[in-house]
Amino acid sequence: MTAARALRLAGLAALCAVGLSAAAGPRQARADAPSPCRIQVQLTLSDKLVCPFTAVDARFQLRASCPAEPGGPARVRSVELIHSLPAGIRHSAGSGPMVSGQPEPTWRIEPFPAEGLSLTHQLRPILPGSYALGEGLRLRIEDDRGRQAEQSAALPAGSGGLTVSARCDGQRRSAVYLPRLEQPGCVPLRQPADIVLAVDRSTSLGSRGSNDAERHARAFLDRVTLSRDRVALVAFDQRVDILAPMGSPRWRLDAAIETLTAAPGTEIDRAIDAGVALLADSGGRRRVLVLITDGVQTGPRGRNRVLEAAEAASAARVQILTAAVGRAPDLGLLEAIASNAQATVVTAGFEGLGQAYAALGEQVDCAR
Repeated sequence: MTAARALRLAGLAALCAVGLSAAAGPRQARADAPSPCRIQVQLTLSDKLVCPFTAVDARFQLRASCPAEPGGPARVRSVELIHSLPAGIRHSAGSGPMVSGQPEPTWRIEPFPAEGLSLTHQLRPILPGSYALGEGLRLRIEDDRGRQAEQSAALPAGSGGLTVSARCDGQRRSAVYLPRLEQPGCVPLRQPADIVLAVDRSTSLGSRGSNDAERHARAFLDRVTLSRDRVALVAFDQRVDILAPMGSPRWRLDAAIETLTAAPGTEIDRAIDAGVALLADSGGRRRVLVLITDGVQTGPRGRNRVLEAAEAASAARVQILTAAVGRAPDLGLLEAIASNAQATVVTAGFEGLGQAYAALGEQVDCAR
């Protein structure tokens, strides 16, 4: 072997050794790799046993942790916290940097403080039941190296559990109710009722909202005793159509629900007026109007006209139940026109409308 060739081979070996040494040495974190940082979450509730419609404060404590890496640990730059609420629980108010216009309560914190922070939002339970509020927490993280990650909050077992009692004293809704074993103080008379079931068919509901409206209507009919109570079905958008007259049998009511077809516009006041007119000849029967709608009034007369129509219905002794459906229901309006605080139900509990109807009868017809 010539001296020149030996020298070239020695140089090549030295380059390979340097390459192997570099490969074996510390690597810089890739900017497109997921962030190894995590957010530790603690959730505490102001109450764990409440009545329906009683406000509950949920407090989150968030702290960041990032493992050691070559060049030192990263820092969390921003965090987005999303709280997916279970069926029967509604967000009422929140503190901190909440993101408006989101379907679920969402906070975005940027920059994220090194010492962590606390967030609070107020919940309003609508339906009785047991709820694991911590199961719906999701986080999106971005660190100071541009890496992102998503995680579900891993909470200690049993934290975030809320029980909403089905048996509460209606005069003390702001207090926590401890179940009692004695018999109720009154017995419902079960006065027969005439019911107008008014279903919103407007395009603002969207396909899912329309499906939910139909499911609410069928679930409600399942809870009504048609041998005692009479039902009429109307559909509304910009106008109101009577699809099944008062006293229709179940098969006809089901067939009428099948004919619902989406149309533009929503004039809730017309639906209320039509319901009151249909109930005018109810005689001694209880008068009930059930509105299944997103509550988004698009008629030229606006929300005030809806409130006026509801006041006229109350003067005519018509009780109003409302069920919220659709992508962004106007819950404030639906609660305002309902006969009482328990007479508004949310989409995700299709049996809730029938339960609210039964409760409304007990409140009005209870023998004192």
